[in-house]
Amino acid sequence: MKAIALAQIIVLSLNGAVAHRVREQALVADKLVVQNQLLQGEQGQESSDGPSCTTTTPIPKCSPPPTPPPKCGCQEPDPGCLGSQACDKLGCTFGIERFYRGQDSMRTLVPHAKFVDAHFPASATSLYWKRFVKNQKDAMTAFEKVKQWARPPEILAGKDIPSLWGAGGLSNRGVKQGLLGDGWLLGAAAAIAERPERIKNVFTQREYTDEGIFELWLHYKGAGYKVVVDDRLPMYRMPGTPIATQMSDNGAWWLPILEKGYAKLHQNYARLSGGLSFEAVRTLTGMPTIPHFPMYYRQKYDDNTLWSILSEGDKKNYVMSGGIFKNKFGLVSGHAYTIIGVNEVTHNNKIEKLVKIRNPWAKESYTGPWSGSDARWTDDTRK
Repeated sequence: MKAIALAQIIVLSLNGAVAHRVREQALVADKLVVQNQLLQGEQGQESSDGPSCTTTTPIPKCSPPPTPPPKCGCQEPDPGCLGSQACDKLGCTFGIERFYRGQDSMRTLVPHAKFVDAHFPASATSLYWKRFVKNQKDAMTAFEKVKQWARPPEILAGKDIPSLWGAGGLSNRGVKQGLLGDGWLLGAAAAIAERPERIKNVFTQREYTDEGIFELWLHYKGAGYKVVVDDRLPMYRMPGTPIATQMSDNGAWWLPILEKGYAKLHQNYARLSGGLSFEAVRTLTGMPTIPHFPMYYRQKYDDNTLWSILSEGDKKNYVMSGGIFKNKFGLVSGHAYTIIGVNEVTHNNKIEKLVKIRNPWAKESYTGPWSGSDARWTDDTRK
């Protein structure tokens, strides 16, 4: 089996343990920058025309144009405003200000009281911002199905106690994608979870919290950021069916919580509809990633070159994932498959190069040459 048939997009990332140490250093440096910016803002003087707003955080270009910053104070909209799409502050400026202002402190909790995230509320504004999703029909169709929000203990209806990692510990199998088009994110998370500690490093908690609060470390432009979320999930059917990612087959909730944190970092759930796996690997680990697109550059990526890339990544224990753009041999286009190894076997005096992949969705199986039931597998080739 040629490697190119199984890996059309390859994503490489350095060891997640290194990412955990690097992000702490980056976070300290980033805090110093933000504190310096806030200090400069506080020292801004009022002009003769009245109060003015001073901010040193650059506002990137946005299409459609961002909502202008508040005339004074540089404060985000009142959390109550987030309960309605009529809030006229929803735009790029608000998203950036919320991002840089920081998150709720884990130390301000009342023990055993349920945490409620006022800055990412259980309302439509956490699903989408109406003015930005006019052309996202699939997302709108999904969001219109949301009837309520519920926490995992409510979803389970007392039948079980929620588990962060699931029975038997963290597993990357049995991912249950919801109605969002965020397979690129889920596939990347599953690839990272091939070594469970890499995903566990994203979470501050090591078990499900009674308060329903979770702190995640995500990365943006090389710096680590704390993202705090509660465990209220959007539902379109009760009991038990979140509109986004659902509890995994082994009873784990880490992926729905991670997905919500990723959505908050990027403003709302709608922003997760469509993406590339290497972007998610970079955000979750903080490490450089290398995307390869052999379907666009066929002359650059011949079979030998692609095999060399895969072999080197396998030897160095990199996170790798791949996908195809046309359904073939049971593989589904658009899915991000985890690449877990490469090997060469000899069959009929010919060397065959094989790529071992895992489907985190666990619903369909590869049926082509060298599949599990293929007659080519003999005692000699299995060695």
